[in-house]
Amino acid sequence: MKILGQLLAATAVASMGLAAACKSEETLPDSPAATETTATPGPNAGTPAPDSGETGVPDGEPIDSGTIGGDGSELRVATLTAAQISSADLQGELSCSFIRSDERAPLLLASGNVGSDDRALGVVGYAGGVERIMSTEDGGFDAIVDGGRFATKGLTIDVRRGKAPMPGATGESPPYPAAMRLMRADGAERSFNGTWNCGP
Repeated sequence: MKILGQLLAATAVASMGLAAACKSEETLPDSPAATETTATPGPNAGTPAPDSGETGVPDGEPIDSGTIGGDGSELRVATLTAAQISSADLQGELSCSFIRSDERAPLLLASGNVGSDDRALGVVGYAGGVERIMSTEDGGFDAIVDGGRFATKGLTIDVRRGKAPMPGATGESPPYPAAMRLMRADGAERSFNGTWNCGP
């Protein structure tokens, strides 16, 4: 009987140890699973930005940004007609014009003399009419051949010219890719891509 009691006691201890071992192997509740965060490359990842020295296109300018900022009213521009250019009676040996992409008539035209200390004068189609503009730098035609800044009352215009002529362009005065940005006094801006064309 004494031996039987010892066996029963040993069996009970073994059963308790087995139950504890099984319980320790259970998965703890509310334990978050480990997750691995992988960065997803953007659509332009690994693609080098085009070299503006090769393409000739100024960096960072949209084809037409639309009006940004200001009082909410549209910054309106329009191409110049031959009659408007003629009536402006611009004096100067040579001229430069900005022609928006996919158009033939210029938005802006300015003229000046080579080697002059005067500022180039011009016109821009703006706000339903024609506004006279002036280069902000002395130097006549020489000051605008590579682009430049022009101003009139309540409006400033920047023209940035690319480094290389348009692909396939030939001649003594080939057109260059360019970007034109108009900045109104109230903070409104609008930008275009086009060409800067200088010559007689």
